[in-house]
Amino acid sequence: MDSRRQSTGSAHRLDGTAANNTLRQTLITSPAALREQRVSKVTAMTAGMDEITQSALTLPADQRAQVANALLASLDDPADSAEVHEAWTEEITSRIDDITSGRIQTIPYDEVKAWLAADRAARR
Repeated sequence: MDSRRQSTGSAHRLDGTAANNTLRQTLITSPAALREQRVSKVTAMTAGMDEITQSALTLPADQRAQVANALLASLDDPADSAEVHEAWTEEITSRIDDITSGRIQTIPYDEVKAWLAADRAARR
């Protein structure tokens, strides 16, 4: 088979080699077929995720919590971890200082609990 195809001003010979067969297939594949290939890949990934999820759900609660924490931790940028830790340490220290110095007045738990109950009742 000796067909030629013009692309950016140069001719490409499409012969029987595997690379050219792939190129030929790509050139003649319809957009619908390409979409179907992408959907097929996504479906395979989703099936894998579903399988992992179902396996994880069979674990005891404490092990599921460990898996969840590990997955969430994997989303954090390790470069930010030290900065975040430092910022929280400063915030906690500041709040403790505010309480111990008397700049902030705390509210007893029973008062907060009563206030929340009254607020909830007013919303009904």
